[in-house]
Amino acid sequence: MNKKLSISAIIIFVMVYWIINPVHLQAKGSPRIFIVKSRSLGPFNYVLDQIRKRLNENNVKHQETVFAMDDPELSVEKIIQSIKKEAPDLVFSIGTESTIQLSRYIDDIPIIFTMVYRTDIVEKTMFSKNNIKGTFINVCMKEPFIILKELRPELKKIGIIYSPSLFENQINKIEEETSSSQIRIVRSAINKVSDLPIAIKDLTDRVDAIYLLPDPKIMRGEFIKKIMLATFRKNLFVFGESYDLVKKGALLGFAFDINDVINNTYKQIELFCALSDIKLLNNYHCMKYRLFFNAKVADALGIKPNRKLLNKAKKTGKVIE
Repeated sequence: MNKKLSISAIIIFVMVYWIINPVHLQAKGSPRIFIVKSRSLGPFNYVLDQIRKRLNENNVKHQETVFAMDDPELSVEKIIQSIKKEAPDLVFSIGTESTIQLSRYIDDIPIIFTMVYRTDIVEKTMFSKNNIKGTFINVCMKEPFIILKELRPELKKIGIIYSPSLFENQINKIEEETSSSQIRIVRSAINKVSDLPIAIKDLTDRVDAIYLLPDPKIMRGEFIKKIMLATFRKNLFVFGESYDLVKKGALLGFAFDINDVINNTYKQIELFCALSDIKLLNNYHCMKYRLFFNAKVADALGIKPNRKLLNKAKKTGKVIE
C-alpha cells in the first residue's frame, strides 16, 4: 500500500512540476549532451558505450559531442571554452580528473558525473555546487585489507606507486580507513613514466606487497609485466582494482561493481533528459565491490586461501584456477 502511494506521489509531483515549469517541457526530447572523459581508458569507454546503448534502447533522444582530456589535440582550457561557448543542455563527465576540472570552471550548466572516487579534494570542489550531481565510487578498503592479512598474517607494509596529481587524496583516504589493520602504506610517487623502474626497485626492497591503482602512467602492458616479474622474484604479491590485472598475474582484485555504477548513472541521465533539472537528482554512492582471486599465483607463492574467500570471489567476481 505504502509503495503504491509513493509511486503515485512521484507521478503527481512530476506532473505538477511540468505544469508549473513549462520551460522544462521544451526538453525537446533531444537535449545536447557534451561528454568529457578523463582519459580514453577501457573502463571509461565501456561505461560510455553502455550508457549510450541504454539511451538508444529506451529511445531517449539526445545529441552528443565527446571529448577526452588526454586527446593530444585538445587541452582542458579548450574543452572548457567549447562548453561555455556552445552551452549544451548537459555535461556528462566520466572520471575523477575531468569532474574536478569541470566543477571548478562550469557554474551555470548542469553536470552529471560518474566513475568518481570520493576524496577530500572532490568534496571541497563539488559539494558546494548546485549544478552537479552523479555517481561516486565509495568502496571502503577496510574489508579488503582484512582479507590480505588473512592470506598473509606477516603482512606489514604495502607499497603504492602513484601519480600525486591524481591519487594523493585517495591514498590518504585508504590510510585513514585501514589505520586499525596494522598495515603501513609505503608511498612511491612518480611524476613521469621514466620514474617507474626506480620506483619498482625501491618498493620491492622495502614492502611485502604492491597495490596498483588504476593510474594511466602505470597501467601499460610493458610496465605491468615488469612489476609482476619484480615481485615474483622476491616472493611478493600484487593486488589492484580490476579483473584484467588479476589475469595478468596479480593475486587479488578488489573492483567496484561497474554494473552498479552504470545502472545508477543511466537512471540519473534518463531522469535529467525527462525533467531538465539537475536539482531533482541525488548523488549515488557505489559501495559494492567484486572480488577476483588468482589461485595459480597463490599456489606459486605458497598462499592457501580459506573457503570463505574463495566463496566470496566465486559469488561476486571470479576465481582463476
